[in-house]
Amino acid sequence: MNQGNDQVGDVATTIKSVEALNAATISDVNPGLLVTQAAKGPGTTQMKTFTNGCNDSSTAYYLNASDNPVAFTFMPAVGTFVKNPIFVVQHYTVLQLPRITVNGNPSTVNIGADVDAWISVNPATNELWATVNAAVRTAIGVQIMV
Repeated sequence: MNQGNDQVGDVATTIKSVEALNAATISDVNPGLLVTQAAKGPGTTQMKTFTNGCNDSSTAYYLNASDNPVAFTFMPAVGTFVKNPIFVVQHYTVLQLPRITVNGNPSTVNIGADVDAWISVNPATNELWATVNAAVRTAIGVQIMV
């Protein structure tokens, strides 16, 4: 019985999204670097390897900041897009929200549904989570500044 759900289409869309997530690259990280591995889960000593900083378990890209600010170039693979990419900046120790620019343009942050980015700080883990509110189809330069 079909109840109007296109499950095959939903699965295909999800697979394309995950493939696009894994195929995207991050370059020109400065200051800082891409995270290449992390614990597989809370309390475990087993490590999981990331490709291009991408943790497919949390569908986020991980970077290590050097003294809090970080800039980088994010590029989806040709012919794909990444919707609302999430960037986790580790070693972020400032207890305030940063300013963020995308391609040199200041972004509005955390003000309504149509903002350019959502940002949150987790002081317990020294992490900043930043979500770019866009379907990214070409390379973008992201800068997170204190």
